[in-house]
Amino acid sequence: EVAQRAAEVEGLIASKKPMKAVAASLNRPPLSVPSQEIKDDNFRVVMRAMAAVREAKIKDCVEGLDDAQCDTLMKYVYRAMEEGISLSSMLKWHAHCLSKG
Repeated sequence: EVAQRAAEVEGLIASKKPMKAVAASLNRPPLSVPSQEIKDDNFRVVMRAMAAVREAKIKDCVEGLDDAQCDTLMKYVYRAMEEGISLSSMLKWHAHCLSKG
């Protein structure tokens, strides 16, 4: 399922639809799957989608997410921050998620 999600996300990014790519990357996350490898693969898919969104569009992207997607996004933002990935960008995503909630 992660491979399908990755292909969908890449297709949306290639079609210049990064905000839809973020939403697609957050659907049916493998949070309860025991395999760390699957979780890591999905994390990379979400990070790829987020990286495709221009900084000026982060707020619009977050506003377009439903509550469940926003909650899931926060989990990935926290993981990225914990791993020291794109901290400046993650802080922006985090702030917009908090202000939406």
